[in-house]
Amino acid sequence: MELYTEKIAQNEQKIQQLTKNIKRDTDKRKKLIEENNRLSYLSICEQYNCNGRELIEILNREHQQAEKLKSSKVSEKETSRLTDSDSGEIAGQTSFFEK
Repeated sequence: MELYTEKIAQNEQKIQQLTKNIKRDTDKRKKLIEENNRLSYLSICEQYNCNGRELIEILNREHQQAEKLKSSKVSEKETSRLTDSDSGEIAGQTSFFEK
């Protein structure tokens, strides 16, 4: 009987340690997720060359445009073709910068 009691006590200690480890690792995980969210936000701001409020306005505008395209029954393939051709037109424009 004493053998079982001793083993139970050892297991309880291991359980307590594992519980502490889980809490510590969960807190670490949460901090890393928060940091990745912040870095993703900063990356998007840099990509769009804007800050918080401007980014919200840009995303709202893009969302509204996407909704308009959906409601006008424009297919995804056609939308992709239109956006690809726009970028081609820009690439062919005369540069206003000296080389």
